[in-house]
Amino acid sequence: MFMIKYLLKPSGVSGIGVFANQSVKKNDIVHRAMLSDDLILSMAEFHQLTDDQKTTVQHFGYFDRRLKKWRLESGDIKFCNHSETPNVTLVNTDLLALSDISSGDEILHNYEEIEESREI
Repeated sequence: MFMIKYLLKPSGVSGIGVFANQSVKKNDIVHRAMLSDDLILSMAEFHQLTDDQKTTVQHFGYFDRRLKKWRLESGDIKFCNHSETPNVTLVNTDLLALSDISSGDEILHNYEEIEESREI
């Protein structure tokens, strides 16, 4: 769940993005994962999905390297876009601000912290 005020709006990075709607200080928690609310699928369960369902899970979710399962997080975090110069980082189950984030800035995460590959 997001721990900050945010907005969803068109992104210059990709499609829709998550934008801070308040100032965020370095090391503040931006988002806290709620594993109990997420869709978690084994590889076998993933392969039982329809092609359209697989496409949705692959686009909005990821293959979680820690769980070794497909994961589609609940809530709007699925709109957080990838960047090789992110402004948040994963610490345990929290996304923390790497630096101060101004209201209006897009929240960006380096997906390589959490997923094996987009091509599984």
